[in-house]
Amino acid sequence: MWFVARHEIDYLGEAFAGDQLVVATWVEKLGRTSLVRATRILRGDGTVLTSASSRWALVDLGSRRPTAIPEPVRSALLGARA
Repeated sequence: MWFVARHEIDYLGEAFAGDQLVVATWVEKLGRTSLVRATRILRGDGTVLTSASSRWALVDLGSRRPTAIPEPVRSALLGARA
C-alpha cells in the first residue's frame, strides 16, 4: 500500500472564483521503495499559485516496512514521465 511520508507545499498566489486553473503532476524521482511526486497549480495566465512535492513510500502491510516497487509499477510510473 502507498503511504505519504512527507508533503511540502508552497503557496505562492491566490485563485479566485471564475479563474481557469491548470494542475500538473509528475514523478520527479523514483527510488527503490519510494517516489517523489511534484505538483504545480497555475492560473490560466501562467502564474504559479502552488508548488508542492510529496514523498510516497510503498509499504508491505504484513511487515509494516517499506518494500521494493515492483517492476511493472516502475515501468508504468516511468512511462507516465514521458
